[in-house]
Amino acid sequence: MDILSEVLHVLQLRSTLVNRSVCQPDQAVSKPRRNPHEITFVLRGEATAVVESDMRTLKRFDGVWSGAGSQQSIPEITAKSRATILLSASFAADDSAPHPLITDLAQPFWIPHDALSDDTEVGRVLALMDEDLINERAGSRIVSLRLADILLVEMLRRRELTASGFLAALKDRTTVHALAQLHGAPGHRWSLAELSKLSGLTASAFGERFQRRVGQPPLTYLRHWRLLRGKAQLRDSGLPVRTIAESLGYRTGGGFSRAFRKQFGLSPSQFRMAGD
Repeated sequence: MDILSEVLHVLQLRSTLVNRSVCQPDQAVSKPRRNPHEITFVLRGEATAVVESDMRTLKRFDGVWSGAGSQQSIPEITAKSRATILLSASFAADDSAPHPLITDLAQPFWIPHDALSDDTEVGRVLALMDEDLINERAGSRIVSLRLADILLVEMLRRRELTASGFLAALKDRTTVHALAQLHGAPGHRWSLAELSKLSGLTASAFGERFQRRVGQPPLTYLRHWRLLRGKAQLRDSGLPVRTIAESLGYRTGGGFSRAFRKQFGLSPSQFRMAGD
């Protein structure tokens, strides 16, 4: 199961804006907050970036991610060489339920080129994005946004190699097996005992490991995931609320509706009508 793809779809984490900036030496790049999440890469030249008092030099293919934290988490970027080219993309997501990936991405982090990619991967995506933004051909906005989505996935793939939190959990065999069970059958009446048995660990050892890796206890994660999956089904399908509720393990549509309203502030029917 491709857990990351499913999470990105359910959370609607996708690009909403791309931008290309050509800067001269000592030119500061003002980056007003348009969306909760933004990524900026240096395509050419050199720049310095300051995030929460941490200053670093960014060279070719180095990047910085700013999450939905405080206003101080927005990078202050200054070009240090002639014709420095910066490519940035903004991303929106459904953060109405506390999925640990949103928690991971709330804080800024650095993306050094040597830990990320080479010219055949992210470098090529950046080059294609740059070409499309320059030429402004028909449909260029759609193409640039899709390239930014690819850039996001490439960044997440490599961040999972060293980061803690949900992305790192996807590299832990025991934890990812449990996540695959929960994602594959969210309507099953899972218990800690059953999940721990499948993992080959005691209940206490499994629960501690899952919470340490993912950031939430297993059954808390399942409860939140059911609501997010239900929200996605309401958004993407015409299935009756009761059918969605039963597929997610709720005994009645009323139980699902109460939990949904408590989390999102709207009943399932109201949410569906608001999206029409």
